[in-house]
Amino acid sequence: MKTAGFSLRRLLLAGLAGFALGVTSVWAQTSSLPAAQVGQSYSFQVTTTPAAPSGTNYAATGLSSGISINASSGLIGGTPATAGTASGSISLTSSGATNSFAYTLVVNPATGTPVITSATTGTVTAGTAFTYAVTASDSPTSFNVGALPAGLSLGGTTSAPTIAGTPTTAGTYQVTLSANNSSGTGATTTLTITVNPAGAVPTISGATTAIGTPGTAFNYTITASDSPVSFSAVGLPLGLSLNTTTGVISGTPTATGTSSVSLSANNVVGAGAPATLTITVNPPSGGGGGGGGGGGGLQFPFIISPTTASAVVGESFAFAVQTRARADQIRALNLPSGVTVDELTGLISGTFSTDGTYAITLLASNSSGTIPGSLSITVYPRPRITTQPLGTRVPIGETVTLRVAGTGAPPLSYQWQKNGATIAGATNDSLVVANFQVADAGSYAAVITDAYASTTSRAATVGVVSTEKVIGGSEVAQNIVHPNGNIYDQVLLTGTSAAITADARQVTRMSYIDLGIDLGDDIVQVEFSGAGTLSISLEGASGPATPVKYDQNVTYMKGRASIVVTGADETTNLSVFSVGRANAVDETLFRNGVDYDGVADIALISISSANGKFGGLRTGTASYFNARGMRGVYAPNVQFTGPVFVGDINAADTTAPVLLIGYGADVRINGGDLAQTNGRTVQVSGITQLRFTAGTDSHDRALPRKTNLGRLEDNGADVTAGIVVISAP
Repeated sequence: MKTAGFSLRRLLLAGLAGFALGVTSVWAQTSSLPAAQVGQSYSFQVTTTPAAPSGTNYAATGLSSGISINASSGLIGGTPATAGTASGSISLTSSGATNSFAYTLVVNPATGTPVITSATTGTVTAGTAFTYAVTASDSPTSFNVGALPAGLSLGGTTSAPTIAGTPTTAGTYQVTLSANNSSGTGATTTLTITVNPAGAVPTISGATTAIGTPGTAFNYTITASDSPVSFSAVGLPLGLSLNTTTGVISGTPTATGTSSVSLSANNVVGAGAPATLTITVNPPSGGGGGGGGGGGGLQFPFIISPTTASAVVGESFAFAVQTRARADQIRALNLPSGVTVDELTGLISGTFSTDGTYAITLLASNSSGTIPGSLSITVYPRPRITTQPLGTRVPIGETVTLRVAGTGAPPLSYQWQKNGATIAGATNDSLVVANFQVADAGSYAAVITDAYASTTSRAATVGVVSTEKVIGGSEVAQNIVHPNGNIYDQVLLTGTSAAITADARQVTRMSYIDLGIDLGDDIVQVEFSGAGTLSISLEGASGPATPVKYDQNVTYMKGRASIVVTGADETTNLSVFSVGRANAVDETLFRNGVDYDGVADIALISISSANGKFGGLRTGTASYFNARGMRGVYAPNVQFTGPVFVGDINAADTTAPVLLIGYGADVRINGGDLAQTNGRTVQVSGITQLRFTAGTDSHDRALPRKTNLGRLEDNGADVTAGIVVISAP
């Protein structure tokens, strides 16, 4: 809880007699109240010197959402819900006299609960010293440590504890760890402490090489010092096995090749250092299969490709089985779901859904016979995101801090992205954007990479909050009554970025020239109404300049727009369209003999809502296209009470196509087919039916209904067949 008191000492000249005498005075200095934090209880007691008379009434303006003032006691308190800086005035009224002062209150974003970051295992020999430092993320204030082995105790400080001492009893001990901070207690992690008995571990001795032949019995005994009780052998050729008690490797090899076998021995003290045994299985001598000539055993399709391979969960895998002689058929047994083998070419391919080690039996056949082989595929998991970045909206000039945390095989590295494009130099687990401007608005995500793979966090939509009609543009007309009855204010984009708001029951319209997919140079209108703030940024921007396709003495900026809407609710609506003969009020704008695109060209629309809802998104005559970053609609937590209309989404090069919403009852693709130039799948969410319909462009030219050509995935699952609906023409 944030608790503070502040004494109003500025009334020394007139004293509080001003209350009785009816004197009104104004505090001339802005004071900063103690900072608060989202989700944390806050308390601030207003006091005066001398004390305010009984019956004084307290009031405050501009307090953050979730915080209020007690009119009788002057206690400011509550639990703030939104990060940012609040400002206003606090007033005291008694016997008709009012005294007031200006204040600012900074509400910091919420922090996550701590995650234990220290190692999850520790090994020590009984009778020797052991030290382990417990660490965690997100500024822990204290730790919770479970029962410890005999001889070990907890030391250090409350915020930086250490487990140390000399264990006395051999065994394996599970110790629970967790950490606390102002946001609460983090998840429990188990530390496994292995205490080995005192003494010597076994040492492998004996021959380091052995030779065998397919079809002939093989025998090898592992020897080791210091009374071993068990043995292991990893990487044995197909057909051989180990007796783990006696250490005898025996069997009949079935395939030629050289195998490096890792041997180890264990006793009551522990496991000894591994040793390598090289087993060479030579081809049988003489002819094979009655073929005659050409080297006898070489007629058999002996498998010569590597015996190990690696893959990553969720990523494409391919491995070619190779044979010394031609194989007519190559089979692979025990493949998991999602991975198959082409029996003619021997190509094993697909995508693993679960990590682990997969033991695959290979069988290569031709007219001479069938030769077995083995393949061990180790599948590594992707890094796991434990703390997702959180979206926010802030006034112009504030500092935005985004944080991400994850786990994976060390070392971990980080790379932040904005709208799917890499941010140069943003390689920490936190991203700080100082002096936040309209151009900084967008969807931010972090890519966490470990030793084997990468995982991308959820994108956090960050925008500006403003009460001004326009920032970064010019308002050219107010209260224009359109023939359709709408009242709107016209804004012209004068730079590469701008932010707008809309008056109650009115539309704010912003105009620019688009780059175009085919023809380009169309005037594009962005119409915004309802709650929230809309930010727009142009990629590849130029201008301002007069339009080349329209008879109009107005200068426009030109570029491909990315749009961010924050603070929206169900009253908010957004439309994007190009200016054409079908929607223009003034027909004299258009030139004869000029080809107009008739479809607006935009990059990305990101939406966050104050209450989880949004009105309608109408971009049925707009195509989302670009060659980098993220393209389409990104509103994964937003429920649309109105329609979601999209012309088409087309991604090139490394672009990721998205149509991510929380829920929409009426989602349509008007005249598009979702075919992706780069062949990538379209990531979707919140859609139960995606209707492909016909439409018209801004010049009333037909946009025929098309058949879906895209693959649609929801959280990695192909949902194309389940949600696509082709409407009647």
